[in-house]
Formats: sequence, C-alpha cells, structure tokens
Amino acid sequence: MNDVFSLTQKKILLYIIVFLYPFLNHSQTPVAQSTTVYRDNAATIYVTYLNGTVVWQESPDGSNWIDVSSGSNTETSLTFSTVAFSFTGSEQNWVVPAGVTYIDVDGYGAKGGNSGGQGGLGGRVEAKLLTIPGEDLKIYIGGLGSGNGGFNGGGGGPSASGRGGGATDIRQNGNSLANRIYVAGGGGGGGQNYGHSTGCAGGVGGGLTAGNGHRCGNGGNGGIGGSQTAGGANGVGGAGSHGAQTSASGAGGGGFYGGGGGSLSRFKKGGGGGGGSSYTDSTATDVVHTQGYAGANGNGSLTITTPTGITSTYTSTPLTNNIYYRAVINGVTTSAVTITIVNPPPTISFNDVSKTYGEVDF
Repeated sequence: MNDVFSLTQKKILLYIIVFLYPFLNHSQTPVAQSTTVYRDNAATIYVTYLNGTVVWQESPDGSNWIDVSSGSNTETSLTFSTVAFSFTGSEQNWVVPAGVTYIDVDGYGAKGGNSGGQGGLGGRVEAKLLTIPGEDLKIYIGGLGSGNGGFNGGGGGPSASGRGGGATDIRQNGNSLANRIYVAGGGGGGGQNYGHSTGCAGGVGGGLTAGNGHRCGNGGNGGIGGSQTAGGANGVGGAGSHGAQTSASGAGGGGFYGGGGGSLSRFKKGGGGGGGSSYTDSTATDVVHTQGYAGANGNGSLTITTPTGITSTYTSTPLTNNIYYRAVINGVTTSAVTITIVNPPPTISFNDVSKTYGEVDF
C-alpha cells in the first residue's frame, strides 16, 4: 500500500462509516442490500445505496467529525437495466452510465469447433466489477471455433482440425490484453482420427485452470488447459496439427491463457485441444466460475446489469491530504443499528491511476 501511495503522492485515508438507524417497528427487514464506496481519483468519492439520505463529513483525526465545508455533492438516481452483447466478430463499446460505480456481469466463452471429436464447451463467469461513471469499456465476444480459429483467441489449424473457441472479455482503460479485467475462456477444438467418423474431444473452457483436451486410446495427447500463469501466449490457443491422410489434432481455446493444441500419434489419431482459462481482476467480488457451461455451445455471450439505487458523488478539487472522509447514510429501514468501518480501505492501481474503495454489505 505504501508503494501505491508514493506513486500517487496522495495519503488520504478514507473512512467509510455507515450508520443504520432503527425504526420503532423492529419486525421490518433491512432495505439496504449492498453499499459500495470508492475513490477513483484525488477529487471524487462515490457512495451507492438503496435508500435514505447521505451527509458527507470530514475529520482531521477520524474521531471528531464535521460536515464538509467545501466541494459539491450531486445525487444520481439509478434504474435497474440489463444490456446484452452477442457475437459480432469485432470490438464493441459500452459507456458506463452516470452514477454507476459497479456492474454485475454474466458471460461465457465460445465452444470449440467439432472435427471427428466434439469441441469443448466454453466457460462461464459471473462477477461484480467496479466501474467509473462515464468510462468506456471495451467488449469482446468469443466466436465459435471455425475458420482460422474462433474470434478473440481461438487457435487455428489444418482443415481437418477442430478450431478453438474464442474468449469473451471486458477491457478497462484501453483495449490491449493487459487491460482485461474479466475473461471467460473458450473451449478446445476436437481432434480427427484417420479412417473413423469420431475423434478425441476438446477440453472445456473456463475455471482458473481449464480442461485438458482428450486422448483417444492410442491417439495423440490432448492439449493442456490454460491456467492463470501458463498456456497459449497472448490469450491465444495453440494451433492444431495435420497428420497423415486426414488425421489432425484439435486447437486450443482462447482465454486469459489459451489452451494448448493437441498432438498426433503414429496411429493417425489426433488429441483434442485444451480449453482457455477464465480470469477476473483482483477487485472483482461475488465471482463464480463454471467450467464447461452447458449454455456455451456456440458463440460467446455477455450480459451487464446496472444496479437500482442512488449514487451520491462528493467532489472537491482536490480532496485534502491527511483528512478522513466518510458518508453517513441516514433514514435506512432496518431492525438494528449497524456500524461498519473500513479503515484504511484497500488501494489498487489501474495503469498508474489509484483507486481506493470499500464495500459494505447489510
């Protein structure tokens, strides 16, 4: 944490203290379900909540609080909405709406191509991601394994080889691979055995380590599934190989790391390609990985859901160094008083832009 603060030369410790005041009727259930607070630069702090009113306060020592005496506070009402992205074969853009400081995402990578063996299913990832209102996210939806490989990382190969399925991903602060904050891996392509209508299946995509391609009896080995540290370079699956006559091995699926291409045996049998791995940025929460998702049997897909509630944005240019800030939320329906303190909140660096945040659940 000290290294990050020295890079930004900002030593603001952000106190997040949320007071929930009870009503006389203690049989009521809490209305607030989740509140997220974070700072995306030295001038702005956000809090997203479901109901009540917010008062921003500051303190020189974290104990004696007064209402902020400068800066401005704006409130943005949020309406639940869902945006679905399907395969286009190119980059897509989505601008984060005003006041939206986090999104729920649910997507999957593409299936690997069939040859004699079936291509592996793509992986699914569900997660909550932090966002900055107004930023432009880049969306890539994986393509079914075909041609020179499924769009966004699927491995290619000879005509008899099952191609790898492409990954589905989200990129923040740019469109390079280093900007990926979410990846759902694609499945590996199927292998082809000479003289047979069947072959070795491709490995399933998804998970922190994807599935290996299959080996059929005395056939070639299946490709290794991508992981968090190894696999196909640049998220691309390894290519399939051409063997004698019509035999071929399957190509690897695209992913955070792509899956490896299968190998061939002297018996003219090709192994299936490995699946591509999935990934989420370290700030993501509520992450669920599903390897070989049943619905990922074609092109990839992605759904983004924005929350219901109110976002209060406090802006001062700049926030004062070594001053504590907090958002006090009054008037929330609950059955008991709850005080939650995050001190100090974690700090994460996105391309040299410091983002400090804390998440409070009720």
